[in-house]
Amino acid sequence: MQRISVALAVFGSIRIPATLPRLSVAGLLLAFGLTAAVATAVGVAAWSLGATGGYTSDRVATLQQAAYQRGLLAGLEQGRHSGKAAGQRKGFSSGEHKGYQHGYKKGFARGQKVGYQRGHTAGYSEGYTRAQADGKTGQKAAGN
Repeated sequence: MQRISVALAVFGSIRIPATLPRLSVAGLLLAFGLTAAVATAVGVAAWSLGATGGYTSDRVATLQQAAYQRGLLAGLEQGRHSGKAAGQRKGFSSGEHKGYQHGYKKGFARGQKVGYQRGHTAGYSEGYTRAQADGKTGQKAAGN
């Protein structure tokens, strides 16, 4: 490290010891090269925007509207597809449940009707045969 003394004219001659790091020529060339590369990239980008006219507010509004329409149509299509699938599942489930309930009610009512008819017929037949038997023996049926 090298010591330098700084002389200040206002206060006279004051020695302030300071050390500076060694500088390499390769480091300086690298720093200047990187700076030049970045400046070139920025300049080319600015020139290309200036040469093409850049984006005007009308062009930006047109692009935003087109992007909105594309997103809206894609969202509607996706919503329609998922809604249709969910509706089919829900409709099938609901229809199956209602069909089961309707079939159960109808079968129960029919079973009640058939059971009543068969019970009535069986009871009538049993009573008739018992009366026939009692009539032959001349005795009254038990419980009457």
